[in-house]
Amino acid sequence: MRFVDTTRTKDVLPIIVAFLLLSNPAWVFSQPSNQQSWNAIRDANADSVVFITVTATLANGLEEKRTGTGFLLNSGGFVITDNHVVPANEQYKDLKLVGAVHSRYAFPYPLTVVQREPNLDLVLLKFPETGVKWRGVTICDDSNKIPVASRFLVLGFP
Repeated sequence: MRFVDTTRTKDVLPIIVAFLLLSNPAWVFSQPSNQQSWNAIRDANADSVVFITVTATLANGLEEKRTGTGFLLNSGGFVITDNHVVPANEQYKDLKLVGAVHSRYAFPYPLTVVQREPNLDLVLLKFPETGVKWRGVTICDDSNKIPVASRFLVLGFP
């Protein structure tokens, strides 16, 4: 599978790229061989996991908070998460999204919504240009090499 860098691709729906990446079973890391370990897989991807916090203000002034996990797709700061984590703007008078990379206690950077695909429960977000070198999640280059009934590792924030 080839990766398309959406920071250089104009007029292409970035959510399609994100969907293709997420729909590939390569997100499931098979049981490590002798050369790698579960810790190595986790460590290789820790800086690609994003703790997302959403603060939505209703018209009556009440605030609603939501949290979820996202994954950095590339060095351009694109993040994919579930659409249900980020409510639609029209329901709220104010919506603030921030993401902390690697740890929920890391510095929270603002996020903006790039595109939604509610039928697939996906939303593509983006960090601002800050000079930070973002690290996209490591993806298996050939999901056919993952044996059936393999153990797998799930990354995210509970």
